Amino acid sequence: MDPAAPIVPRQVLVRLDNSKTYLLCVPSFSSSSPRLGDEVPSSSTLDEWRTSILNSLSTSTSIPARHLRITTPPTSPLWSDAVPHLSASFHLPLRGGKGGFGTLLKGQSKQAGAKTTLDFGACRDLSGRRLRHINDEVKLRRWRDAQVRRDRGLPVDELEELRTESGIRNWHLMVPSWADGAASSNKARRKADMAMKREVERWKSAEEREQQRKDEARARQQMAVAEYVRAGEVAASAATAEESKKDKVLEIMMQKKNKKKSRKRGREDEKRESGDDADDDGNDGLNPKRAADDD
Repeated sequence: MDPAAPIVPRQVLVRLDNSKTYLLCVPSFSSSSPRLGDEVPSSSTLDEWRTSILNSLSTSTSIPARHLRITTPPTSPLWSDAVPHLSASFHLPLRGGKGGFGTLLKGQSKQAGAKTTLDFGACRDLSGRRLRHINDEVKLRRWRDAQVRRDRGLPVDELEELRTESGIRNWHLMVPSWADGAASSNKARRKADMAMKREVERWKSAEEREQQRKDEARARQQMAVAEYVRAGEVAASAATAEESKKDKVLEIMMQKKNKKKSRKRGREDEKRESGDDADDDGNDGLNPKRAADDD
């Protein structure tokens, strides 16, 4: 840098990683300040400009200049523009450890009393598929086969359906080699078998209770239907008895009415007969000639 060279301010556009563009006014030197169409400045001149730009950008963004970087390459013709449009980025360092965390976990897993990992669903096979998805497909296929046998009325060994080759509940694939024989010991297998037996017994007892509840509900329904039918029969017999009683009463009333009519008709006939006899007697007394003739 020439001390005698006058300092001339220059405008520069800088775009950061956060998509914000800053207009900076940085000092440059007339002897080394390029004009539009000039060649790319020298490396020493670019270093001076870069330092000035970073200091100005640090003042505008409140980010320390040591964390800022200009990503525009020195050979770019943007440096020769009248108003250079440059790109910059900031790199904030993070404090980290010395590593070895995976080794620490492996060491803790081998200690006495450590819990063995039995969940391998997050692992992937060579084709990139999750082992959880493959295991679910196998599990669903086995369940469908067992359900078909249940629908056909064939016997199904529920305990055998729960058992797997790996010895891990609901894990139908092989155990990864890095698991160090998880759940492969005889003690672990016996423990898993006992747990599955207890679970199957709970299932059976629950199914028996559910079947008993259904049978009781069916019996109550049948009793209710029988009681309803019995009540209907009683009501029908009562209605029949009432109808027969009404018919009998009507029959008695008709009989009484007919008797009254017959008695009335008999009295009228008697009156009529007695009236005819009286007329005959009267006629005989009024006609003596007829009576003499009769004699």
